[in-house]
Amino acid sequence: MNKTKAVISKWVSIIQIILVFIVVLSCKKKNTVPTIETLSISKITSQSAVIDIKLNNPSNFTITQKGVLWYTNSGLNPIPNPPYNSTSESVNTNQFKSTAINLQPNTTYYFKSYFYDHTGIHYGNEISVTTPPSETTQFNSSKTYGSVTDIDGNTYKTIQIGTQTWMAENLKVSKFNDGTLISELQLDTAFNNLGQPHWCYYDDNPLYENPYGKLYNSIVASNTKNVCPNGWHIPTKQEVLDLNNTISSYNNVGVLKSTGYNYWASPNPCATNETGFSAIGSGKRGYIFENIQGEFIFWTKENSSASVSTGIEPYPSIWIVQGGSPSSLQGKGYSIRCIKD
Repeated sequence: MNKTKAVISKWVSIIQIILVFIVVLSCKKKNTVPTIETLSISKITSQSAVIDIKLNNPSNFTITQKGVLWYTNSGLNPIPNPPYNSTSESVNTNQFKSTAINLQPNTTYYFKSYFYDHTGIHYGNEISVTTPPSETTQFNSSKTYGSVTDIDGNTYKTIQIGTQTWMAENLKVSKFNDGTLISELQLDTAFNNLGQPHWCYYDDNPLYENPYGKLYNSIVASNTKNVCPNGWHIPTKQEVLDLNNTISSYNNVGVLKSTGYNYWASPNPCATNETGFSAIGSGKRGYIFENIQGEFIFWTKENSSASVSTGIEPYPSIWIVQGGSPSSLQGKGYSIRCIKD
C-alpha cells in the first residue's frame, strides 16, 4: 500500500513538474520580447539623412525610449547621447522615421536603431551610407532657371514651381519700378515710425547684399507702387498657399531651401532644394538685426496684421509674413521674393 502511495506521489510530482514546464513555455511564447529593425535610409544630404525604423512589440512591452544612433566605426553599440549622435522618438508609434543631423560631408556613417525597456537597451541591425560632398552653390544644378532684371539692372534667376514662376533670389532693388526712390534707412526707430518706404542691408552692411538681398519695411510691401520688375509682383497670401499646396507632396519645407552650410547655419536638416526655390537664411530686422543664416522671411501683399506660413520648420526656418501697416509689423525688415504675373 505504501509502495502504491509512493508511486502515485512520484507521478503526481512528475505531472506537476510537466505542468509547470508547460506554463513556463506558454508564458515565454506569449510574452515575446520586442525587436527593432533598421529598414532603410533616404533623403541623404551632406549633413542629414532620414532613417526608416520598425519596432516589433507583439506583447506590448513598455518601451521607454527609442530612436537611431549613428557613428563612423562599424559594429559599435554606443549609448545614446542626444542630440549629436542619436535621436529619441515618440514611444507611441511602432513604424517611424528618424532624422540624423550634424553629419559631415563625404563621410561613411553607420546607423543602428535602438530601444529601451525595463531590461535595458536593445539594438537593431546596422546599415551604412556615405554622405555626398558638401554642396557649395545656392541653386539646384539639375534645374533650368530663367532670369528677370529689375529697374536698377540687377538680374535674378527665376524658377517654375508647378504653375507658378518665382524669383529664385531675394530682391535687391532700391526703387519702385516707376523710378520712385526707396530710401535706405539704417538702424533707427524712424524705420518703425515714419510710415515711409525704406530698405536696409542686414546689419547695415552692404557686404550682405550678395547673396541675401535687401530687407524692406512693410510700407514697401503694401505700397500701391510695384517694387518688383515689370510683369512681376509681391505674392498674395493665396499665391503662397498655392505654393504650399504644390510642395505638400514632399512633406518637407527643405525642398525650398538651399543645401549645405554656406547660406544656412548648421544644422540645416532635410534641405534638398528640389524645387529650385533656393531659399537662404537672410535674417530679419526689428529693433535689432538677427538670425542671419537662421531664418528666411518674406512679405506678401496683404493689408492685415495676420501672418501665414508654409511648412514651418524648426531652426533654420521659413516664414511668409503679410505686408501692411499694423503696429505689429511696423519697423520689421524682411526679404521680398517676387512672383510672375
